[in-house]
Amino acid sequence: MITNITQTKYITDYPSGRKRVHCRFYVEQKGRKFRVCKQTSRVEGDDPVWCNPKLSTYADLAGVGEIDGKTVAILVHLDMGLISVLDHTLKTQILTLWEKYSPLEFQHIVEACSG
Repeated sequence: MITNITQTKYITDYPSGRKRVHCRFYVEQKGRKFRVCKQTSRVEGDDPVWCNPKLSTYADLAGVGEIDGKTVAILVHLDMGLISVLDHTLKTQILTLWEKYSPLEFQHIVEACSG
């Protein structure tokens, strides 16, 4: 289901309107909470110029993964036993995993986001 869970992901050929740009996803920490950030670039010369990041909400743990080859943001809420999976825009929730219904997958994702 969810594969390649990491803390960062860099894409060099990301579609943005009519152009192809650089895009990076990364996990940001503030205190004891985490969130996923997404930044695209404007290409000026050889180096990308990074735009302002798009931010998810805070969670107990966070990560970046893939479902069917598409990049997703993973937000783990340990107190609720809930994992929210957001699409690449960080706006639309595409999947919800409850610990009580799929404990093995829940534990696998928590371990991957922790490391």
